Amino acid sequence: MPMATVQTICEVNEARVNCFMPRLYELSEYQMPPTLMNFHAHVYFTDKTIQHVEAIYNRVATELTMVKRGTFHTRKVGPHPEWMFTLSFDHANFQTVTLWLMEHLNGLSTLVHPLSGDDLQDHTRHALWFGQQLDLYLDKL
Repeated sequence: MPMATVQTICEVNEARVNCFMPRLYELSEYQMPPTLMNFHAHVYFTDKTIQHVEAIYNRVATELTMVKRGTFHTRKVGPHPEWMFTLSFDHANFQTVTLWLMEHLNGLSTLVHPLSGDDLQDHTRHALWFGQQLDLYLDKL
């Protein structure tokens, strides 16, 4: 791909300046590595947030029909430090699922990670978090 000249764009909003660089390529040009083809999202909750999470879990079934919902765990499972449920989806639905989660989580901690076959890297280096990042029990991976 030829190098492009990139200009930083800044916007002044009240007393703050926000700067960003436009992306260098269109998503349609990006070739997804074969290790980043499938993903999990772990939505964490407690007894205080269970009603909100049950609503999200049920909405996924009707609004994100391409996503597979995992078990709704009201106990800690594997490396996960709180109750959670898992969503499974592929790279073609990554943007749709993550944007939907951004809109509906209302501050819930959620881990999104690839399924590359290297659980430690997937849950750490390749992890994407919404809300507060939790400390996973990495020795259980």
